[in-house]
Amino acid sequence: WFKDDKELHFSEHVQLSIDGKKQKLKIYQAELTDGGTYSCRVGDQPDQVSTARVTVEEPEVEFVTRLPDVTLVPINTDAEFTVELSRPVDVRWLKKGKEIKPSSKYIFKTEGNVQRLIIKKATTEDQTDITCTAFNVKTSTKLKVEKVETAPRIKVDSTPKEYKVKKGEDVNIEVKFTASPAPTDEWTMNGKVMKKSKRVLVML
Repeated sequence: WFKDDKELHFSEHVQLSIDGKKQKLKIYQAELTDGGTYSCRVGDQPDQVSTARVTVEEPEVEFVTRLPDVTLVPINTDAEFTVELSRPVDVRWLKKGKEIKPSSKYIFKTEGNVQRLIIKKATTEDQTDITCTAFNVKTSTKLKVEKVETAPRIKVDSTPKEYKVKKGEDVNIEVKFTASPAPTDEWTMNGKVMKKSKRVLVML
């Protein structure tokens, strides 16, 4: 690998990764001095050269707080992404490269130099790369949604102990609980399991 026809020396700033027949050169936190012509040569044949021009621009704005590499949230909870910029500017939020439009699912918030994106009740379908761009700078994170299992727990205090109805009236017995994923249920009357029928309806 060469830069401006001079052999490259790898470091923490400039690194090379090799995956089988593929090689990737990566420059971390590019500086103005990193601009130039980069080339990869294979063997001594003059036609076995691949060249690219790299231009490093001065950013019109900078990220003071960037997105983390990975954002992990439990399923069905809100996923929040926060960035801070060096000055108040408009930003664009992208999901897998496509611009996100504000809606009941996607909430945008601006507080001075701070920009936030909230994805309501994130599901596994929301797992993807989330990017925030401003002028010629950007920051990205990979959203991961994990399924958290919680044992069923009945909210005893919110469940009435006694119901009084007149003959012929319907009885609606509501039991509040928390669980993930949704559990199976079983109702009993005087110790005997109740079977679902036209008269006995169970909704979970």
